[in-house]
Amino acid sequence: MKNWKINTHILRDFLTKLSDELDVDTPWSQDWGIINCDGNRINEFMDFYKLKEQLFTVALQDILELIIASMNEAIIEGKSDNKLQERFINFIQEVKKNERRSDLFNLTLNYWNSLSSELDEFPVSKLLLNSIYED
Repeated sequence: MKNWKINTHILRDFLTKLSDELDVDTPWSQDWGIINCDGNRINEFMDFYKLKEQLFTVALQDILELIIASMNEAIIEGKSDNKLQERFINFIQEVKKNERRSDLFNLTLNYWNSLSSELDEFPVSKLLLNSIYED
């Protein structure tokens, strides 16, 4: 049990540094991506994800959640143009094809797909569904 506590401490420190790098709030929480979403920073977040693809799965899952929640916010606020949506769709399809991350992707996608009945509040779910099954 002692090793688990050390690993948790190391993980918390690492995630705090990651939050600092992204200039978003800490501490890390289950809804970190939703809390810190920013419809104006989607491109930046997607670029960051690509630069950090070697991170462990938990961190990437939270960054992916941040990207999807930010896209949702951009759609709601009318800040999402065709160019941004196309880049987002291409990004999601790239993540989907990365088999090493398939569990990460499926977990996050399933969460957002479960919100598709609430399109007024979560319009990104429709965009995700369309992009995933477009192949």
